[in-house]
Amino acid sequence: MLPKATNLAAAGTGLADSSRSDTPLVVKELDTATATAEFVSLLTEELPAHYDEVDETFATNLFRVSGMDADPDGYFTLRKKVFVGLLGDRPVGFTVATFKRGGSVKIGPTAVFRQFRRRRLASFLRDEVERRLFAGGTRKLYVTIANSNTPALMFNLGREFRVEGLLRSQYRLGRDELVLGKFAHSVATDVETLLQSSGHPTSASVSRDLERPAERDSDGAGMVTSVWADPDVGEVRRYLEPVLETYIAGLDASFYSHMVAACAPERQHYHRKGKSLIATRSVTGAVQAIAVFVPKRGGAAKLSPLVANSETALRLLIQSCGAHARGADRHKLYAHVPMEMRLTAQVLQEEGFGLEAQLREPYKPGADVLVFGAELD
Repeated sequence: MLPKATNLAAAGTGLADSSRSDTPLVVKELDTATATAEFVSLLTEELPAHYDEVDETFATNLFRVSGMDADPDGYFTLRKKVFVGLLGDRPVGFTVATFKRGGSVKIGPTAVFRQFRRRRLASFLRDEVERRLFAGGTRKLYVTIANSNTPALMFNLGREFRVEGLLRSQYRLGRDELVLGKFAHSVATDVETLLQSSGHPTSASVSRDLERPAERDSDGAGMVTSVWADPDVGEVRRYLEPVLETYIAGLDASFYSHMVAACAPERQHYHRKGKSLIATRSVTGAVQAIAVFVPKRGGAAKLSPLVANSETALRLLIQSCGAHARGADRHKLYAHVPMEMRLTAQVLQEEGFGLEAQLREPYKPGADVLVFGAELD
């Protein structure tokens, strides 16, 4: 039996310890059933202190997916790995790496048993995990931390992570969440220089591409917005891909098939990453706008992707998504918007959304993504 876990670092962090360990720490991927059971118990007991709507399914699913070649329920997420720190044969803690499309990895949650604290073991664990990830080709790491967790913030700032945003009431009403990122190289890519040198479209050309003039319905007469009950993967892909490929690397058929599969009624649970696809159509039935609505633990909901042909269609879609979120008892709605989509950013702000973060190149080199959020009545 492992020692009782009585202290958990905030999601995405390790514990900054003041004294050194006398025993070398060995780091390996989690592969023992006993350790898995103990770590599931750790997260289930401790995470609710930081986040709402966390139960055993969160940890059970995390460890179920860990080590698989691909996350069967992910679309932005490709796979997960759990790294365990060992002193001899005794697990002392672990950290989770979630691999995203485009070469970034989210670190966390990280947990350490109380009797192994203050020996710099969390620092050593993170050192080794970060080294392996960067050596394996990871382009960027990021963490999220409760704004009230100053020790965790200072720990990650000391590791050269930099603040990219503050997400309001993200996982608990009234509790904000910091986003911090760290690149394999010390300086993020200069956006326009990279785009021009690599042959990718620049901001100006992307803005033109997003107009879709042949499909545009500027007056909005007869437009209807509703949940797309049985979305067709091919139709969804044809509509979204010309826009998404400008700011997401590594798109393939699985991105769209996983997205659509998550809309099935039996998938509408947090641990199965249930989603709804909400679409605005013209009077002729042509798709004018699409949002993927993703409920998150803690009471928020994310819109990503969010794509529209026109301002009218976009505004109708955002308003409908707000109503859908209220009906689903969400306290917050937020959207990921690539910086080039200036009209989308403007409409969100006019609809009461505020800028919360500028995520540096999360899914593709040279393509920053803005986060706009609104707390709901």
